[in-house]
Amino acid sequence: MNEKKIIQENATDEITGNIKKTYRSMYNAHNRLIAIYKLQKFSTIAISIYILAVSIIILNNNYFSIDKINVFNIYLIILSIISLTLSLTIGESGNKVLAENFQLCATELKHLYNTILMKIEQNSDYKLTNEEDLYHKILKKYKLRQNQIDYEYYRFEKYKSNNIKYIYVILFHIKYFIFTKLIYILLLLFPLLVMIIIQLSKK
Repeated sequence: MNEKKIIQENATDEITGNIKKTYRSMYNAHNRLIAIYKLQKFSTIAISIYILAVSIIILNNNYFSIDKINVFNIYLIILSIISLTLSLTIGESGNKVLAENFQLCATELKHLYNTILMKIEQNSDYKLTNEEDLYHKILKKYKLRQNQIDYEYYRFEKYKSNNIKYIYVILFHIKYFIFTKLIYILLLLFPLLVMIIIQLSKK
């Protein structure tokens, strides 16, 4: 095998590797944004239920002291602000639409990747011509900015082939959980805990 052919094969591997890494990362971005969108919706619904529950508690003031009712009134205001903030966040983030765009772009890149592999399979000496230009054209078409964590997720999926120790995989998934889900799970559980604390308090 001459040097020129080796260079061509390395260039082909690099281009196909970049395409694969990009489309897999975009699928990861789609899944992450959809998960965040669903958690945002669930959190908004949960906060609305908490607001309703606190309102009912305030209306049934015969069972609680004036001091406790005042605390619930303050808590109701806090929950209302959280609910409004969440609603605005969902509207401004556009996570659902963004996730769909990531999926569409990833699908186009995957098709390009599979086309390249098919051509190479049919002709082992096939030389890439305009495939790299098509790759950049697809990226330019969607103008999406990926988060580094989506690339990392792809890398840690292949931790064995990338010679990554399993402890680092665990640490990454903890980081991923904190980055994507923790705040919304706290929004689901923490308000309920506060309600229980207020009701159990002596005042």
